[in-house]
Amino acid sequence: MQEEIQLLEKRLQDAFPVLPIPGVIATSRRDEDLRAEKMLAGKTWRQLNKAELGNAWGGANISGVIYYLTPEAFCYYLPFFLMQAVSESNIETMDDLLGVLGAYKNGVPTDWMMEKIGHLYLTQRQVVAFGLDMCKRKFSNSYEYDPFELLFSGYWGRFLVEQSR
Repeated sequence: MQEEIQLLEKRLQDAFPVLPIPGVIATSRRDEDLRAEKMLAGKTWRQLNKAELGNAWGGANISGVIYYLTPEAFCYYLPFFLMQAVSESNIETMDDLLGVLGAYKNGVPTDWMMEKIGHLYLTQRQVVAFGLDMCKRKFSNSYEYDPFELLFSGYWGRFLVEQSR
């Protein structure tokens, strides 16, 4: 699994540029949005540090911030949170990612989900699908029902491509 994690990290680095950093981070000016803005503004997705973010987010699960991000910022910082889920075996981060990337209604991605991921290019969607597939193998036994089945039977399944090492 460690080899796969390194492969995912390399693919994320290749597919997701470091610059430009999104100018607008948060969706509104509420407290949570302002904290999200403060903790991420001016930082590249590769510079993020879990402990530092935890302090800025008030010690709560840092991935909760993804709900407050603009679509552009969500797509930009997605590699960091996907790596947190995979490399740290962080089920809370996985839950939050599923909350956005698996936002389906009656088996169809919601408009909100499609808006959140709208800035992803095809190659980025393929790398995210690869990461989600790793998460499926890592976390599917952690759930009473398999949330990954819906992910891959619908939208994200079309981006799973044969992954050569």
